[in-house]
Order: sequence, then structure tokens, then C-alpha cells
Amino acid sequence: MPNTVKISDIAADLGYEAKDIVAKALELDISVKNATSKVSEEDAGAIYEYVTSGQVPQLILNRQEAKKSSKAAKKTTKTTSKQATKDSKEESKQKAKKSSTTKTKKDANEDKKTSSKTSKTATKSTKAAAKIKEEQIAPEIINEVATKNTIS
Repeated sequence: MPNTVKISDIAADLGYEAKDIVAKALELDISVKNATSKVSEEDAGAIYEYVTSGQVPQLILNRQEAKKSSKAAKKTTKTTSKQATKDSKEESKQKAKKSSTTKTKKDANEDKKTSSKTSKTATKSTKAAAKIKEEQIAPEIINEVATKNTIS
């Protein structure tokens, strides 16, 4: 493990109370809990520089910039992922709609076929009924004509 330095040691070297150094470390976004927390030598140097000069050290500025970039990249990735998911859902909806439309057209074609079959069956039935009626009427007419011819 890299060399570490206790917050209380930094406070003693600088002549500050440990709680003040903890506060300064937190301002620099260095993760510490109390005076017994340890920080890397890099972070200890940054804390020394911040406390003595009042300016945020370049090391910390670079970390903050990297963190922002990382967050922006994560946000972009998340946004892109959300958009891809949204696009995928929209595509699925359109496919389902298209499938539904196709089924509807298919159902309409089947209805036409069924209607056509029903119509043909009805026509056949009508023709058959007419033929039966014809067959029943024909003998009556023949008898009637024959009867008239014989009488006259």
C-alpha cells in the first residue's frame, strides 16, 4: 500500500486543529471521516498546499475535471442507451402495428372469400330451388296444356 499520512499529523505539522484539516480535505473532495483517517502522500501534499496558499492545487483541479468528464461520459452513455431502448420499443410497436394491419388485411381477404363462398352457395341454392320448382311446375303445365288441347 502506498505511504499514507494521518489527518492529525498534517494538522500538527501545520498548527491547526484536526477538525479544521478534515474540513479542508472535504472541501477538496478528499474522502476522510475524522482525524485518524489516512490519506495518500499526494493528497497530504494537496491539503498542505491548500491550507497554506488558499488555492486549490492543480492535482485536485485535474481530478475534478476528470470526474466531470467521467460523469458526462456516463450521462452520454446513459442517454444513448435510453434512446436506443426507446428506439427499440418504438420499432417493436411499429412492427406490432404493421403485423396487426397485415392481419386485418388478411382477415378482410378471408372475409371476402367467405362472403364470396356464401354468395356462390346462395346462388347455387337459388338455382337448385328454381330447378326443383321448375320440375314441379313443368308437369302441371304439361297436364294443363294437354287438357286444353284435348278439350279444344
